Parts: sequence; C-alpha cells; structure tokens
Amino acid sequence: MHRYISLILFVGLGTYSHGAITPYISPGVQIGYNTDRGKYIGFQISLGMSYNSKSNHFYSPSVCSGYKRFFLSKIKETYMDIQISSVPDTRFAVEGLLVPLGFGVGMNYTNGSSSMRIKGWTWLFSCITYDYEIKTQSKNISLIPILPIGDF
Repeated sequence: MHRYISLILFVGLGTYSHGAITPYISPGVQIGYNTDRGKYIGFQISLGMSYNSKSNHFYSPSVCSGYKRFFLSKIKETYMDIQISSVPDTRFAVEGLLVPLGFGVGMNYTNGSSSMRIKGWTWLFSCITYDYEIKTQSKNISLIPILPIGDF
C-alpha cells in the first residue's frame, strides 16, 4: 500500500509546476453485474491528488480500495487499484459535451486467490465502470455514485 501512495505523491508533486494540487478522498457505493457471478453490491474508497493542468483538464492519480458482495454465490471480493482520471474543466468549455475518463490497474482478492484486473470508467451523472479480470476473463459493469471530498 505504501508503494502506491508513494507513486501518487511522486506523480502529483512532480507535476506541481502545472497547476494547483488538491488532495482528496472519494468514497463510493457500487451496484453492478459480473458475467460469472451475477449481481453485486459493494463500496470503495479512493485517496489521491487532483491538479489542474495548463490544458484546462484536471488530472487525478489515486489509489482505490474496495469490497464487493455477490448476491447469488455469497462470494466476497476485495480489490486494490492504482488509477488516473482526466476530467475536462467545464468552466472553459465553449461547446460540445466534455466527458471525464479514467483508467486503472490492480488486483482482485477472492477466497484466498488473486487476479490482476484492469478497469476503465466515465461519468456524467454517476460513475459508470467496466472491469476486466484477466485470469478468469470475467467482466464487471457497475454504477458507482461517488462523493469527492477535497481540500484537506
């Protein structure tokens, strides 16, 4: 875990000259579907830094930890990711729809075994996430309402 936090601090502080840096905590609740295990509910929390670049985008590297509970199989899964988001600063939008995008890489932990995962997301009204678990080739799609808390 400390390696992930060090990576976030390195990326965030290394880009300090591009704009203001704001640390944040972002808790979220998720509802989703997995192609192998069915419906699930869970929660996650992200810890990261957000900074405004000269290109009027906010970039946000973070570490995310989460938990899922599958309804049918009663399986419990935890995960940890490192991730980055690019969020257009809508204060400078002239026309068109600007959509935030994110990407992450991490590990799932289920019943004593682990598997690498990749994830991508976007949001307009709520975060829509797609995960792909490499070892089992299962896929998740979830809706994650989040609450970013910054300036601490």
